[in-house]
Amino acid sequence: MGQINGNILPVLSRRDVEALIAQGRKVFILDNFVIKADAWIPYHPGGDKSILHMVGRDATDEATVLHSIEAVQRMSRYRIGSIQGRWENFIPPIQGGTFRARSDGDRDACQDADTALPPASLHRSSVPESDTSDDSGPARRESRTAANTLSPPTVSSVPSAHADGDAMAHLDFVTKQKISLDLETYPSLDRANQDAMVAAY
Repeated sequence: MGQINGNILPVLSRRDVEALIAQGRKVFILDNFVIKADAWIPYHPGGDKSILHMVGRDATDEATVLHSIEAVQRMSRYRIGSIQGRWENFIPPIQGGTFRARSDGDRDACQDADTALPPASLHRSSVPESDTSDDSGPARRESRTAANTLSPPTVSSVPSAHADGDAMAHLDFVTKQKISLDLETYPSLDRANQDAMVAAY
């Protein structure tokens, strides 16, 4: 449990924080404390968007690196609770994260299902757009006019299926090489390595 001005702050679970965000609260984690930024977010010198991208996340690194000691102390005045253990970040609402409000009988019964997922509407559909969209724009008219004036492709200009297959195989090979290079060059994303980097820097 944390204390501020002699008052003992409650320990908030991940589910508690999710419910606060579902109510529209702008909360983030700073040094294992839950900070409620609603009152001062309009006055943040970096704008509200930078704070909105931290909602539901552990912003300790960003806050300590990008702010003065005095600014971090000022943020700490808005503590509403503390957390225990390592914080698993939510996807902030501004990035498409969805959050569940607390129901009457809901008291941390859903600890294992506490992951906020982006809504399905954010995923692009593989269905092409229909031709019933607005064709009145000048760019649309130009492309349609250009398409009407082009001559049909000749046999020599159409690539064969075999050439396409070779090109895709080459792209796959290059992509695998680049991924291998990245895995060899950069540290892995597992918790132990990430925690070691945070401690080192």
